[in-house]
Parts: sequence; structure tokens; C-alpha cells
Amino acid sequence: MCHDLLNPAGIVKGFTEVLLNIEENEKKRDFLHKIKRNNTHIINIIENASNWSKLESMDKIKLEIKDLGSVILKTPDVFSSQLEDKQMTVHFAVSGQYMARINPIVEEVFSNLFSNAIKYSPKGSDIIFDVVDMHDFWKVTVVDSGEGIADEDKVYVFDRFKRVNKKGVKGAGLGLSIVKRIIELHGGQVGVEDNLQGRGSVFWVTLKKA
Repeated sequence: MCHDLLNPAGIVKGFTEVLLNIEENEKKRDFLHKIKRNNTHIINIIENASNWSKLESMDKIKLEIKDLGSVILKTPDVFSSQLEDKQMTVHFAVSGQYMARINPIVEEVFSNLFSNAIKYSPKGSDIIFDVVDMHDFWKVTVVDSGEGIADEDKVYVFDRFKRVNKKGVKGAGLGLSIVKRIIELHGGQVGVEDNLQGRGSVFWVTLKKA
């Protein structure tokens, strides 16, 4: 079903981009940009639903010994245009190697957390990645400068189809549930706390050391 839905969505995306390249009327271009944004939103929902379905059916995954730091450092690469649009800066309190037992799908964890940090943070703010030594685990934190999350919302923010209400940001509530499921398959935990150093939230995950 996901494949059947993605095909027409992909066609809409392709023709919209073609029209944007040839259209000069600003009002029409504005309409086309709205079509493109909403179509991208549809594609993201379909892909997240597909990913969730696959993850939900898994009991275990193959883990390999890899450097967690190198995975984290390349996360912002695919978000360069969004970072530029919002004039945001990424800081890495990460140095050296952090050998862990991970599967390549863990990249999706950091992509989801990073994408949310961009969405919910104001223009010109910072995002901070850090890795903390927790004895048998590495604790990876992603700090944003957004509005923060109320205490009553923290308990279900990682639940499927539940999303904290944020003005101007759309979502189906699957991103963080995917994060939680991937980390569970790694034998780790997830959580969110207030940023005690300033405004925003600290999302964190734990992964077993190698």
C-alpha cells in the first residue's frame, strides 16, 4: 500500500518541481511552493508509517561494533538547506571515539531528533549534540532552543500518534515513536528533559557500549 501511495505522490513532486523551474509569476510560484510543502508532508507520513510497520514486526536486529561519534557527526549533512534557511548553528560536544553496538538504522534516530530540533527551534538558534559516559551505556543528547515541553506532555511524547501541540508545525506523531522503537531494539532507553542551561528541551537516548 505504501508503494502504491508513494508513486502518485512522487509524480506530483516531480511535476511541481518542473513547474517551479519554469514559472515566473510570484503568486503562482507561491501556490506551487504550498503544493510542494504539503506533498512532502504526505510523503513523510507514508514513509514513517512504512518504517513503523517494519519496526513493529521486528523482535531483534543485528548489532555491529561501530563508532557512534562518526554517525552523529554526519547527521546534519542532509539538513543543510533547512539549517541555512533558519540560520541555525550546530555544535558538537563530541570528540574521540564512542564504540557502541549498533545497527545502521540508528542513523534514523539522530535524523529524527535533529529534524525535530530544527522544526521546533527559533530562527538563529543553536542545536547541541553531546555524548555522556553512563558506565555501560553512551547517553546521546540533542539540545534545542524551542519552547520546551510541559511536564504533563513528557510522559507520552514518544507514544505513537501523539504529538505536543506546536503552532505552525505539522506531524503525525510517528517520528519519536520510531526513535523509541529503534532504541528499544538496541536495548536502550529514551527520554526528554528541560534544558537547564536555557530555553528548550534535551532529548536523549542510550546505547550499549562495545
